[in-house]
Amino acid sequence: MKKNKRLDPIIEKAIKASFKEGRLMEVQVLRLVNTFKKLPRTEAIYLVSGYLKNLKRELAKSTLVVESAIPLSKLELAKIKNTSTHP
Repeated sequence: MKKNKRLDPIIEKAIKASFKEGRLMEVQVLRLVNTFKKLPRTEAIYLVSGYLKNLKRELAKSTLVVESAIPLSKLELAKIKNTSTHP
């Protein structure tokens, strides 16, 4: 999809508006997506796809994935969680 310099700042502002104190606000996400869907089709597709792509990127910044060959105990998971939390 071709970049649209006019719509990219809208996506950035929507991403910032979707988080409050580092937490995703689901209600805000639904409102924004519904607002984007009301626009002309090409703009709606560009905005929704760009918004969701950047939203996933932002969520990945604060998501920890732990992989293990053996099942981890609850104690081990708690240790991992406690050491990985941000101050």
